[in-house]
Amino acid sequence: MSQLSRKQIACIASIDAKHDEVAILQLAGTHGWPIHFFSKEQLAQVDVPNPSETVLRYMGTPSVSEAAAILAGRTKSCNLLLEKHRLRGADGKNATISIAKMEG
Repeated sequence: MSQLSRKQIACIASIDAKHDEVAILQLAGTHGWPIHFFSKEQLAQVDVPNPSETVLRYMGTPSVSEAAAILAGRTKSCNLLLEKHRLRGADGKNATISIAKMEG
């Protein structure tokens, strides 16, 4: 994967249960990125390379980050530039990101 730039980010996407999560709202607001939220039912319909039983148990869908990236990009899993990647912040909380190349 070549080096990506923040200028290449078109949007942020997640599950609708996170619609009021401060970190997501602040990140999008700081950079002027639109946010797309999807229901657990929409996310569960997406074929992803790294489904998670833990995510299924807590969120009701086997994928949030990969599935949301695919839906927001109107693409398929073959266009994931970054598969599910978990980051732990200084506060000990986890964030998981995926990046997909947008179609058209």
